[in-house]
Amino acid sequence: MTLHLYVEDVDAFVNRAIAAGAEVILPVQDCFWGDRYGIIKDPFGHKWSVASRIEDLSPRQLQERAKAFNSK
Repeated sequence: MTLHLYVEDVDAFVNRAIAAGAEVILPVQDCFWGDRYGIIKDPFGHKWSVASRIEDLSPRQLQERAKAFNSK
């Protein structure tokens, strides 16, 4: 199971989590759907996906980006 959490500053959140003993599963990165997103595992073994919204996309923009991403 992975818990998902939107935060104001995903980079700061993940850095604090690492300092507290979390392990990076997926480094924070800008994603095609408009979030800055990463996955960590806390010292108790719980996985957290965390994100900050960096841009709002129209349904058409999202579809085009998803298509481009999946064609790689």
